[in-house]
Amino acid sequence: MTDRRLIREQRQRRGERSGRGLRSVLSDALKLRRYAATERRRRIEETAGLLGISHLLGRSVEGLSGGERQRVALARALVIRPKLLVLDEPVSALDELTRQSVLQVLLDLKDKLKLTVIHVNHSREETLTVADSLAVMKNGRLLQAGPLKELMEQPADEYVARLLGCC
Repeated sequence: MTDRRLIREQRQRRGERSGRGLRSVLSDALKLRRYAATERRRRIEETAGLLGISHLLGRSVEGLSGGERQRVALARALVIRPKLLVLDEPVSALDELTRQSVLQVLLDLKDKLKLTVIHVNHSREETLTVADSLAVMKNGRLLQAGPLKELMEQPADEYVARLLGCC
């Protein structure tokens, strides 16, 4: 059986309950897991520092920019230190500059925290930026999976080749 405490999902949801401070929002998952107050504070500070949002800890989640909200959503997922992070189009609603910034943060964190990340998206550029390995699906069916380099060099079919832009 999978230990659900080691898996964290970040959905496309953008909003938070109004009037709540960022520190309180980040503390929720840790309280549920019964972390002591000192450990909660330490993890919140560390996670906020990793994501470059320490300066926002005293603010309400309302009024944050799209990029700030996305980093807060990532912080909520990462504060528990999951082994697996599932991201559902985490940058799809962001402008190009913010998108690139958040993708770079994701890449840095993946390496720094030794995370396995399932990054669901529909963007070839995003895929080529973040993927080590790739699974290509069509109509709910897995067409090909493996290291990105392998898929680029030996696409299973014309669909995979066109999707990756290698032919």
